[in-house]
Amino acid sequence: DEARNGIIANIPLGHIGQPKELAAIALFLASDEASYVTGAEVIAEGGFSNRYNRSDKRYMGMKNI
Repeated sequence: DEARNGIIANIPLGHIGQPKELAAIALFLASDEASYVTGAEVIAEGGFSNRYNRSDKRYMGMKNI
């Protein structure tokens, strides 16, 4: 599917996140291992928002879609 491939092309990790990957974050945050974590924001999107430097004119520009 062309649209899906275009989205994947814009994800630095090269794939759409799987449910088990997101569940691992939730499990960690709910565990005793995260007892020192307070007020954290976890962005789980494969690096999509960091594709370009924010001063770059291409920032948030989509390619291959």
